[in-house]
Amino acid sequence: MKKINRKGFTIVELVIVIAVIAILSAVLIPTFSNLIHKANVSSDTQLVKNLNTSLTVDSVENGKHQTLKEALVAAEKYGYLVDKINASATNNEILWDSKNDVFVYLTEEGINYIPDSKPENTELSDFWVISNEVHDIYSTYLIGAEANSTVEAIKNLDVSASSNINVIYSGSGNVSIYTNGGSLTVNNGSVTHYGIGYILTIADSAKENYIEKGSFASNSEDIVYADEEYTLVNTLSELNAAISANEVKIALNSDINIDINNLTWDVIVPANYTGELNLNGHNIKAVHTAPTSGSTANNGIFKVNGNLNINGEGSIELTQKGNN
Repeated sequence: MKKINRKGFTIVELVIVIAVIAILSAVLIPTFSNLIHKANVSSDTQLVKNLNTSLTVDSVENGKHQTLKEALVAAEKYGYLVDKINASATNNEILWDSKNDVFVYLTEEGINYIPDSKPENTELSDFWVISNEVHDIYSTYLIGAEANSTVEAIKNLDVSASSNINVIYSGSGNVSIYTNGGSLTVNNGSVTHYGIGYILTIADSAKENYIEKGSFASNSEDIVYADEEYTLVNTLSELNAAISANEVKIALNSDINIDINNLTWDVIVPANYTGELNLNGHNIKAVHTAPTSGSTANNGIFKVNGNLNINGEGSIELTQKGNN
């Protein structure tokens, strides 16, 4: 039987093959990456163009969109959902120009208007970005935020896409803040608030320039200034911690059940609070509809004063906030 010799690659041959592959990769990979980037830019450009067509058609009937939320509602009518309005190309962004009511495309070359136009003069804060993080260059329309979380801002901010987001503003400019529940703390600057909120805390330096276009709780008297700040609690454990620390002003910002004995304190309950106040054996719902049967509570935001005891011992006074 004849022996067959099977000769493999030598080390030199392997090195040559690897070198050729490396050279081809160095040449082709950037080319492919560039082609993919160009394709993504083209896709983003078409998306921005379509979005602006949607805004133009909608504005004929409804006028100029005053907020990004209004612009997003218009875009959604034509099938463009908010979570789909993002740039495919790496490091690029799709923004909304609030002054000119158009979507724009941000690249490393700058801001591009599609189709090309001559916009009014704008500032960086006039541009809004849709993001799950708060930006410090552009205004932010926050999405995907966890309920009861806290965010800090120095530019315009809209957190109305989520419920009960606590906002702390520490900038120095003239800004707008949009909320959907939660608290707002204004440490500085000129702030105009839109939407609804539960607790508003304003530093002395910001009182004069604060403008309320929305509402906090059920009436304007629910503004809490810095010198009478409430402790905001989101969970039962936070509530117990505040009680243990002998806090005398506590505000609820979540659907938690109160179950406490022999404590004297103040508590503000949000108008759309869906938890229960277990006071003197009464389960009192704080809602915008009629009071719960069997209770004498007024509608809206309530302030509780007195000795609270769920065993029926002691007494409480339950009155609407502002009518103490």
